Amino acid sequence: LSVFALTVEDAWTVASLAGGYDPEDAYSRTHPATTPAAMPDAPVLAIPDQMTFFDDAQAEQAWLAALEQLSAAGVTLKPVDFTPFSRLAEQLYQGPWVAERTAAVGEMLNHPDEMDPTVWQIIAAGDRFSAVDAFKAEYLRADLARQIATVLADVDGLIVPTSPTIHTREEMQQEPIRYNSRFGTWTNFTNLADL
Repeated sequence: LSVFALTVEDAWTVASLAGGYDPEDAYSRTHPATTPAAMPDAPVLAIPDQMTFFDDAQAEQAWLAALEQLSAAGVTLKPVDFTPFSRLAEQLYQGPWVAERTAAVGEMLNHPDEMDPTVWQIIAAGDRFSAVDAFKAEYLRADLARQIATVLADVDGLIVPTSPTIHTREEMQQEPIRYNSRFGTWTNFTNLADL
């Protein structure tokens, strides 16, 4: 689960409460304790080999400035093929993984008037996938997650923009699904890759 909060302290509190092992939750697991506690003095950080900012020049300039600051601080930037990351990100909203949210929402889906219309539209689309589609999606997820783990095995971390662009509320109302998916261009892979 992603934790969104206004302060780091609030996020830490939520993550600490939610992150513990729960014997009542079949998907709960203990933390593998593999998260590095520190970075080397001169870390090697992966960055996507090709970038898109959807014509947002300010976002692109901010990214380039951040890369310059990292390099000046002694970081080695290693471009990596971002294809498996992007392919996995696409699965979150465009593939059978939508059906997982359909199953989780359950009976509430029968009350579209009580849900955000865009959220309802996305989640309702999960009904069109079969069990075979879901298993194929899981096999693809596992394969792409392994490819991502292999790419990240040779670096100390991955640097990506939080979002490639921003949109106004008015723009979001015009094309909410398209623009919302853009926000996660560089991050939608993380949960499916168990990162």
